[in-house]
Formats: sequence, C-alpha cells, structure tokens
Amino acid sequence: MWSWLAIALSSLLSIFASVNNNRSWSIVFGSFTHILLMVLVVGQMGSWSAKIYWLVAGLGLFLIVDAAGYMKLSHKMCFLGYIVAQVFYSKFFWLQIQSDVVLWLPALLVGIAVVTFFLLLPRLDSLVLPVTVMGCALLLLVCSAGEVWLTTHSQSDFLGFLGALIMAVSALLFAVEKYKRPRSGARYLISGSYFLSHALIVASVL
Repeated sequence: MWSWLAIALSSLLSIFASVNNNRSWSIVFGSFTHILLMVLVVGQMGSWSAKIYWLVAGLGLFLIVDAAGYMKLSHKMCFLGYIVAQVFYSKFFWLQIQSDVVLWLPALLVGIAVVTFFLLLPRLDSLVLPVTVMGCALLLLVCSAGEVWLTTHSQSDFLGFLGALIMAVSALLFAVEKYKRPRSGARYLISGSYFLSHALIVASVL
C-alpha cells in the first residue's frame, strides 16, 4: 500500500514539475517513479522469469528515454527508445500466452486503429510516419496484453490490458498535441495516463 502511495506521489510531483516547466525536478521524480516500479516488481517476485526480465528492461528503458526527452536530446533516438521499450512490454505479455491466439481481437484493434488514423490524419501533418510506426508498436502491445487477458480471464491480466490501452491513448494524445501548444489540462491528462499505464502493467504481475 505504501509503495503505491509513494509511486502516485512521485508521479504527481513529476507531472506538476513538467507543467511548470521545471525540467530538473520532472526528471528526478519521473525517474524515481520508474525506479519504484522496478523495485516493487523485483521485491515482490519470489523468483525471476523471462517475462520479469522483459518487464524490468522495459521500465528501465522508459526511464532512460523519458529523462533524455526532458533533456531534449536526440529526438530520433528517444523515439527509437520508446519503440523498443514498447516491444519489451509486448514480449513481457507474449511470454504469458499459453494457448492459441484469439484472432478476432487483433482484427478488431487493427480496424479501430485504421479508422482512428484516418480521422486524425488532418491534424498529424508531418507526424504521419512516426505516428504510424508508433501506432504499430502500440498495436502489438495492446494485442499481446489483450490475448493474455482473453486466455486467462483474470482480474490481474485485465489490469495489464487496461494499462496497455491507456498507454496507447496517452501516446496518441501526445502525438496530436505535441506541436499544438497543449494546454496544461491536456498535459496533466497525457502525463497522468502515461504513469497510470505503467502502474497498471506492473500491477498485473504482482
């Protein structure tokens, strides 16, 4: 309980610092949030398995890429880092699938993704290619998390699926608002949903 309160407080402080353009404290508290999540996973798992390695690796890479993004380092490297981190999360979920893949879920998600893409196309401008690449990585993540939930129907795996969905929505909002001078309310929503998605994915394995 106290661990989750510390994670929530650290996330909120990072968000407040980001909205107030306090880059240093945003990096500190954002990194601390990811570290707390990694410690929570490592501390509560009795033994390490392949899926845990991928989850911790994903959290660690997100930590590095977030800090690099706040420091305004190479945008291309940060973008690539986010893609790889999402693939790590996808691998974490795929390793949990023990039965045949349910085909209707990927088909449904692809259909929703295509419709959403064309609806948002006028607002994307020069972001069409990176959004498409990011969308494919997020689609893989959501599909893998959804497949796990459909095969187990457990509450914990539903949290993982919900976390993957929220991460996809957060990334979509970020892409749309990035060059549109986002209001502080939008920044709260984007950052808050981003940290929430990580927390839910971690909660799914505890």
